Amino acid sequence: MSEERPYNEKGEPPPLPRKFKDHSSIFSPSPNSRCWPKNIQYDPVLRHKVLAARETTDVLILDWPTDLDEASLFSLGRALVRAGARLLELDNRELDVDLKPRGPSEFSILLYDTVPGGSGHCFELMKLGRHWLLAARDILRGSTSHDSTCRRACLECLLDFAGQFHAHRLNRKGALETLDALLGDPVP
Repeated sequence: MSEERPYNEKGEPPPLPRKFKDHSSIFSPSPNSRCWPKNIQYDPVLRHKVLAARETTDVLILDWPTDLDEASLFSLGRALVRAGARLLELDNRELDVDLKPRGPSEFSILLYDTVPGGSGHCFELMKLGRHWLLAARDILRGSTSHDSTCRRACLECLLDFAGQFHAHRLNRKGALETLDALLGDPVP
């Protein structure tokens, strides 16, 4: 809730809106969790500061099996971004990926257009279906020599300018095993 006035007549900030103290934690999937302890004596907030902007964009959330580790899941997302950019003939920077928590140790792949207002890339990728997944698998597998030598990630598969900042989160082999199991027809 926005605050209407920064200060009252005495030069003090007005009390916080009633619902503010009981808002849900953004770090918990449970809507019943609270951001602050119940008996807190002060309001631990920054007031009248803008920390973000509202941008509407297109998002695609992909749920995967729970037994997949975070690095493999993020790697799968990076491969989907790179494959999607190739198939749609886009600059890789027009798509991005992150993981969205859906439980204590469960995540979904969150793909999104980086263009403010959205550009429809996620919808186009969703329509490509299996063809998109096959292209992602081709990126993960690469050449025969790549497949036998690349352990986690390299410039031939998952690393690019954006991917270099997430190298610690990558597991190419785990992502490839997942796609092979999903697609059911691994290439030797």
